Amino acid sequence: MQDYDYNQVNRDQEAGDNINESITGLIDTIIFRNEINGYTVCGIDSEFDFIAVGVMPELEEGDHVKLHGAWIRHPEYGQQFKVSNYEPVMPESAQGIIAYLSSGLIKGIGPGLAKRLVREFGTDTLEVLANDPKLAAKVKGISARLAESVAEQLRDKRQYQELVMLLSPYGIGPARIMKIFRKWGITAAQKIRSNPWLLAEEIEGTGFLTADRIAQGMGISRFDEHRLENAILFWLNRYTSSGHTWCSQDEMIEGSLVVAAIDKTTDNRNLLNQAIDRLISYNRLVRDNFIALPHIFQSELACAERMALLNNCSPQRFPDWQDNQYVRRELEAMQAKQELSSFRLTSEQINCLTSVISSNISVLTGGPGTGKTTVIKSLCEFIKQEGGRVLLAAPTGRAARRLSEATGETAATLHRLLAIPVGRDGQLMDQSQVNLQADFIVVDEASMLDVFVFRSLLSAIPPGTRLLLTGDIDQLPSVGPGQILRDITASDQIPVLRLTQIFRQAAQSLIVKNAYNIRNGDFFKLDQSFDSSFIWISRDNVRDMADAVIGMCGRVLPDEYQLDPVRDLQVLTPVRKSECGASELNKKLQQILNPASEKTDSESGLNIYGKVFLPGDKVIQLRNQYELNWESINGSEKGQGVMNGETGIVIEVNKSGRSLKVLFDDERQACYSEELIEDLDLAYAMTVHKSQGSEYPAVLLVLPPTAPSLLNRQLLYTAVTRAKTKLFIISSKDILKRAIANDMPARRKTLLESLLRSEM
Repeated sequence: MQDYDYNQVNRDQEAGDNINESITGLIDTIIFRNEINGYTVCGIDSEFDFIAVGVMPELEEGDHVKLHGAWIRHPEYGQQFKVSNYEPVMPESAQGIIAYLSSGLIKGIGPGLAKRLVREFGTDTLEVLANDPKLAAKVKGISARLAESVAEQLRDKRQYQELVMLLSPYGIGPARIMKIFRKWGITAAQKIRSNPWLLAEEIEGTGFLTADRIAQGMGISRFDEHRLENAILFWLNRYTSSGHTWCSQDEMIEGSLVVAAIDKTTDNRNLLNQAIDRLISYNRLVRDNFIALPHIFQSELACAERMALLNNCSPQRFPDWQDNQYVRRELEAMQAKQELSSFRLTSEQINCLTSVISSNISVLTGGPGTGKTTVIKSLCEFIKQEGGRVLLAAPTGRAARRLSEATGETAATLHRLLAIPVGRDGQLMDQSQVNLQADFIVVDEASMLDVFVFRSLLSAIPPGTRLLLTGDIDQLPSVGPGQILRDITASDQIPVLRLTQIFRQAAQSLIVKNAYNIRNGDFFKLDQSFDSSFIWISRDNVRDMADAVIGMCGRVLPDEYQLDPVRDLQVLTPVRKSECGASELNKKLQQILNPASEKTDSESGLNIYGKVFLPGDKVIQLRNQYELNWESINGSEKGQGVMNGETGIVIEVNKSGRSLKVLFDDERQACYSEELIEDLDLAYAMTVHKSQGSEYPAVLLVLPPTAPSLLNRQLLYTAVTRAKTKLFIISSKDILKRAIANDMPARRKTLLESLLRSEM
């Protein structure tokens, strides 16, 4: 065979009009295969030898195949057969069957046994081996166990290749096909043919649109009952991904008509109403004065019921804490003896702390610089002085570490504290494994809590344990469904303590001053000097903004400000796509910030689904992965679950095993196999939503022109308050003015507020 420039091979150039035809042959040699997309260059032994190129995942040397495609002329390598589709062909002659069984494709059968089998069964050998292993076991040299193993291998090989042939034309890659085959086994192709939308329901990462494309290719009607039901579920899942927990039936009908791409006629609306009725009868939807997904509705309801229980029960210990006067006397005495925080508590903080201690459940909120952390630290000191125990937690590793540093007490991520008592779809698992033992539980950055995590938290708190939720209600709500902190605050069912006094040191920070200006709808004040903590870099178009980000990270920040762009800085953007989106910025920042990028991809990087990961890369988890195993860096702890938004560093790349090891911010490490790496992304740049709960020494915020829903006061306020000492904003004055003026971010539709009022 000739040598190949594989990069060139991937850029086949067809010449002239090609005539489709089919050729049967034996795969003699695999010359090249792209493991990501299945693109293969192989030598074919047929009536004449030739080279075939195309997407042929999982084919092996020794396979007999029928190739469908057309002849092309490559500018350098000459005539090749470009494969558009293929199908396995079992050899029919006795000699061909012997060669096939002796090739090593079927484990356990060598040349001698292959010849004995063919002498016994002739050209029916493969059918006997696949379908009648007991008969095959009568041949000398093949045991009953080996016969069953061979039968299973042949059936699996046929069914897997059938699945590849079914799904490859729709752009489904080999990794996803293998995931489907592992899930459903030899019934996979049959399941998909009977109901393609099962892919969307049962195979994680495969959505309605992909399943629908397969169904259309099979000629299934657009009005098929399964299709309409799955269009409804797809629309509702997409709707709840925006944070809503319910919708009206009319909204669902209108949205589903668009998803299903059917006319907005009365008849079609009736068909969708019937599909909704069926989904309700299957317990796939909940209907009251609203429509909701059952696991989301049950989570909100469970939150309200559990909060009512925790709020109304008697304390397990320290009943004196329920007496405001007792608490105030103790606090004042401790402060007089300097047994509280070295910060002198203000009367406002004393009042808030008194109410917090005397309440079963309470909320403490306030903007930057108002002393929330001081109150939490003083609370911890009070509880310890009284002989009690406090647990501190936060939704993210960075937030937990910051809370621990500020209070001097150990703080954990909620997912670590709770041992992840939730399933993949958000439903609770066995709660008996988690029972938090403390007198007081404090959860910081509570604006980030979605209904699933909050339900898990409440379920793990024994009645009689006090709970404090702290956070800034003016920040963006959680990535997942719900708006816990706002709903609790709006319900007026529990004490909500607001800190309003800004302390002198914080008030001197231009970051803090401008955060409040933005929150109040005013344009920010500027000090463009080198030492300023808040600097605006004016750029008017997306290209110039992106260039400014790269210039700042590559030269200005490390050279002029001595800021490490990886350790000290976080680039934030409201969007994932566009030149100023997180995806494009990450590719460019990886090239200039990771020294490993100077090596070729084949030397140091792992290319998975078009993303290259290198040792030392900053990465972020994109979705909850509840079954991923982790262990602490010293090996003392082990557990499962890495959550959406957690960040870390790639510490090991295993190219042969196609896996990565990531060290997360809270010193857990996890190994990612190839199929799990699709849940990772680079994190040199990230969206503002993903940065919630984190604080960075310096932030570089780029605000390009984008949808009005993403350019609002809430998002800008959240981004600005992520910066601790330095903030650089790259944007135009017009975009900034529009963001500050937009005080109407999409209001989430949630039920917790009304449920709390009815339950409490």
